[in-house]
Amino acid sequence: MKKYIIYSLCFWFFFSSCNDWLDLKPNSQTETDEMFTSYEGFKSALTGCYIKMRDRRLYGEYLTMSHLESLARLWYVRSTDDVVEALAEHDYEHEKVKGIVADIYSGLYNVIVQANTIIEHARTNGSCIEDSVSLALIEGEAYAIRAFCHLDVLRLFGQMPKNPMRKVSLPYAEEVSIKKLPPYYDYAAFCTKIENDLLMAEKILEKLDPVIERGMAYSGSDDVMHNYRGLDLNYYAVKVLQARFYLYINQPDKAYAAAKAVYDVMPVKLSGVEDMQRKYFASPTECLFALSNNALIDYSVAVLGNPGERVGSGLYITQKMYNELYEGVSGEAHIRDLSWNKNTLDNFGSKQCVVKKYYYNTSESHEADVLLMKLQIVPMIRMCEVYLILMETTMDLDEANVLYVDYMMAHNVGDVTKFASLEKVKEFVMNEIRREFFAEGHMFYAYKRQGVQHMMFTDEDNYIGENEYVLPLPDTEYDPITLNQ
Repeated sequence: MKKYIIYSLCFWFFFSSCNDWLDLKPNSQTETDEMFTSYEGFKSALTGCYIKMRDRRLYGEYLTMSHLESLARLWYVRSTDDVVEALAEHDYEHEKVKGIVADIYSGLYNVIVQANTIIEHARTNGSCIEDSVSLALIEGEAYAIRAFCHLDVLRLFGQMPKNPMRKVSLPYAEEVSIKKLPPYYDYAAFCTKIENDLLMAEKILEKLDPVIERGMAYSGSDDVMHNYRGLDLNYYAVKVLQARFYLYINQPDKAYAAAKAVYDVMPVKLSGVEDMQRKYFASPTECLFALSNNALIDYSVAVLGNPGERVGSGLYITQKMYNELYEGVSGEAHIRDLSWNKNTLDNFGSKQCVVKKYYYNTSESHEADVLLMKLQIVPMIRMCEVYLILMETTMDLDEANVLYVDYMMAHNVGDVTKFASLEKVKEFVMNEIRREFFAEGHMFYAYKRQGVQHMMFTDEDNYIGENEYVLPLPDTEYDPITLNQ
């Protein structure tokens, strides 16, 4: 049996590799403790969490635009791209895929460990932060980050949320220690841990987060922590994260209540025509949480192709796939149609469809705040998710239709036929998740929580199940439940 002491290794790896957020890299417990003797040290540590989350091996690429979408079979599979093909076939024994999975796993726990250092020092030395609001933001966001990453560990490596045939235990890391492994928990206990962290984040933020009174894009404070709350895991983002969690573990009533709490306040409007006309293709207006990354354009073009240029090695879909994707909606009238370039030629002269969600013209002049808030972002939580969760979980058909009409009007589709049943609503939601969040890493999780056996863009006889949905833990990890069976 090999036990991978990822908790302690990730701790030291983080501090030894992330030198763009901290000039002085702690190389001893003493230096680490000294960092948390000032508000600036706490802020730097929290910034480090977000920087790590935007890494290409996490939400900067793998878990949004590329590999996770390949697991959902959303990208066109070329025989010349063995990684995309292996991921689409859920071949977890493929050497490159094993490396990708290991990178994701260790990367998530890397962020978690850094969040734990913040939580631990906030308990022991939070008094060095004199302002109660600033302390609440530091601590509340750290709990939210820990829950966010653990949820994705669950959604990737955990057992099926419905009717599992085999059980998987996972490590929930809550301490910073170089002497012991984080304990492993079964599915129910792991979910309880996530829920507790989300409730703690809510409790800390619900009365003090400036976003409640000042809004997402407020920038009038001298303290950067109080500005641009839409780029952080703020109070409203935590509530939607709760809804996402409850929906995944099949507790629709709780998912509805959490989403409704945000909908009733409407902290942001749905992204509509204005965003698309301004070429803000990532729908920044409606972001409740986003990662700003000034390096995004440097690699997203290579990953997704350059709109207007011949498709080479980038990810894309065919015109046939695009037509299937938008089947049943009003085609080019749908405002998200503008976030695609459908006239890109591949190397054989055929037209392919390239997503422009992360693309902007670097030769044009852009103001700094536009780059920061509109163009260089990876959406993590959007208002569209609130609408879709409510539509899927409501028991009131009239409410579902009101939500649907408002949702489609924001997408520039005003002439719609209302649904005759809640089952039709749920069918629409599954299709809309695929359309709305393309290249954002949502569809694989939606398929998994529903136990869908046949993914779109696959042959009719291509069925998938537990073996495909439950990613194996890296070779250096172990699963004590499976081990003892």
